[in-house]
Amino acid sequence: MTQEKALISIIGKPSQYKQTSYKFQGNQGTYYLSSQMLDQEINPNYRILIAGMSLLDDVKNFNCKDYETCSNLVKDYLKENSNVDHNVGPFARTASKIIVTPNVFGNKYTQSKPGLDLYFNYVYKQVLDYLLSLDNVSEVHLDVTHGINYMPVLGKDAITLALSVYSILKNKEVNFSVYNSDPYVKDAVLNINVIERYTLDVRRSISNIVSPFFNQNIENLISPSKVIDGGQCWYKPKLIMRVATALASGNFIYLATKDIRDALECVENSISTINLKMSNNLIEYYPSHKRQLVNVHALCKVANDVFYRGNGIALKDLEDLAKKYSLNETIEILIRNEINLIKRVEGSIPEDPKLLDIIMGGDGLKKCNANKRNLFAHGGFERKVTYLWKSNDEIYVSYRDCLDNVENQLR
Repeated sequence: MTQEKALISIIGKPSQYKQTSYKFQGNQGTYYLSSQMLDQEINPNYRILIAGMSLLDDVKNFNCKDYETCSNLVKDYLKENSNVDHNVGPFARTASKIIVTPNVFGNKYTQSKPGLDLYFNYVYKQVLDYLLSLDNVSEVHLDVTHGINYMPVLGKDAITLALSVYSILKNKEVNFSVYNSDPYVKDAVLNINVIERYTLDVRRSISNIVSPFFNQNIENLISPSKVIDGGQCWYKPKLIMRVATALASGNFIYLATKDIRDALECVENSISTINLKMSNNLIEYYPSHKRQLVNVHALCKVANDVFYRGNGIALKDLEDLAKKYSLNETIEILIRNEINLIKRVEGSIPEDPKLLDIIMGGDGLKKCNANKRNLFAHGGFERKVTYLWKSNDEIYVSYRDCLDNVENQLR
């Protein structure tokens, strides 16, 4: 299977760009956009151009009243063949995706509530959706030379989060490189520098997704009333924290049986909706939502798309999940040890669900009374809350009527 490459370029105001000599990996060329030099050397399969809605200022006599129409005007402006105002057309016309973001620019382009989070969230969602429409991207190259002010920094962080979700959902490593040129000096040859390069594997990606949920006061910060301005989305912060704890600790039984589709759907709808209103040549994006909302989305997306099975999960599937998605080797070993113990008593597992404690020779009198230490120390296989049964020669696992008790421990 051919491994593919994507080049992402974040730009600011191309009308101010000048022809510049760039040098990269021993080769030299003259371009208006450093990404054009990278394009020649990297030869990507896909090109993604990220720009700001504030480029409407450079669109002559623009007339639009909704986000999509205004966005299309900016895209057309960037792709124009002969434009005296800028020279990024050759790159824009070969771009497989142009993302026009709700960027804040002075007092003319603003959010309904102060902040820069809409830009971050929009870049994350647009890049993630596009990458998920592809199958074999294993290299992503990001050029942050030209973006305005906060755009490269927040853009890089948003793309990193999107790549983390992509890495997990596709179960593959992604090599990520970030570039920036020397500062512009007239008539100088500017080096394009690699400022960051690393591999996002699944374990590193899971760490990126769960780590924001273990900061102080995070449960309050992810409350829907705090992160969504006037939205209709509602989810329970405690549910999100339990999902984060389960993913970090390797309790894949909980993730396989806990239905969070409603939470995922409402969050996805919220971050996918951006409107704008114009008044006296001022543009305001609405509704506002905080950066924590895409952290919730990333977590729910992974939990639902990778782990959720329904009423129970086959033991062999659980073993496969442990191998692929454990945060570290210790968690993987814990889960596989428990699975090996269960395989030794396979002959005692009935067709109807039976408590693991009874199967292992216990009396089952403390059903649905989980010991928190045992729940975490045994990879979720706490004997007083875990049920096993056989179906079509497969062993299945679930918490069934003990799910509420398990949730009380995942805090």
